[in-house]
Amino acid sequence: MESFLQTFGEATGSAAITHLRIGGQSWLWTGAGDHAQARQMDCFAPFFSQTAPQDFIVLRFVEEALEPACHTLMEYRVGTGNCSCRFGVDAEGVYYYSFSCGGVLRYDSRQPLCATLSPLGDKQLLLYALWLAFGLPMLRRGALLMHSSVVDCAGMAVMCLGESGTGKSTHTQLWTKLFADCSLLNDDSPLVRLEEGGVRCYGSPWSGKGAIFRSEGLPLAAMVRLRQAPHNAIMRQGAAAAMGCVLPSCPPPFSADAECFGAEADLVGRIVERVPVYMLDCLPNEAAARLCRKAVVGDNLQE
Repeated sequence: MESFLQTFGEATGSAAITHLRIGGQSWLWTGAGDHAQARQMDCFAPFFSQTAPQDFIVLRFVEEALEPACHTLMEYRVGTGNCSCRFGVDAEGVYYYSFSCGGVLRYDSRQPLCATLSPLGDKQLLLYALWLAFGLPMLRRGALLMHSSVVDCAGMAVMCLGESGTGKSTHTQLWTKLFADCSLLNDDSPLVRLEEGGVRCYGSPWSGKGAIFRSEGLPLAAMVRLRQAPHNAIMRQGAAAAMGCVLPSCPPPFSADAECFGAEADLVGRIVERVPVYMLDCLPNEAAARLCRKAVVGDNLQE
């Protein structure tokens, strides 16, 4: 860590630095490029920190273009436009996310505390690139940004997982409508972190249409995978089935690389050892929310 801090200091010089605190982790932005535009995004405002951290990961914004020379592992569309993203890795273990409409994110696995981002020129792409730039280093620190809607139930987090369109947000909104002790913690991409005292779920700047930008973290009480059905039924899953419920909600690009996927699967395995996982077959109705809450939290309903 000491040698890295020295290298970081030499690289940043007198460049502007932004301090953030997300998911119990300090994050530093430095450099020019899209730095100013990122600072202006409202979703990051609750995460700005006035305290200079001792333990941090770094994102360097650069003005020059980065040229990825790597083996492509995955290519996919991003956003609502015609932009695509190419995810690849070179022979030295350097990962690249290259956007067809401009901009490259570079992450060197030999320096796991630092990523570099060249200008993207689009606000939504920048937000997505920042999600990637935070998620890759955090995977090395026992944490995952996961596709999920999360409810704060009396100070405990309950995560609702599922494919897009299965009703995750509808289900968590029913909790907040029905139960006085419930509110949304995050509606798209919370951070789940394995810590010494257990597993915690944190709010993040990435919260989709729900726009719920809460910075606090809560003990994770349960993970529930939703599946549309003509009836309501819930069942706790065994270890293997629990892995199958949770892994599809992890960042898809990471699974294209054997090293990233191995780290991701190992982390999910350790999480589901500590946190109960359920499958909820459900209709989008109040009865499903009542059934789910009773199963994962208990009968102490505060309506």
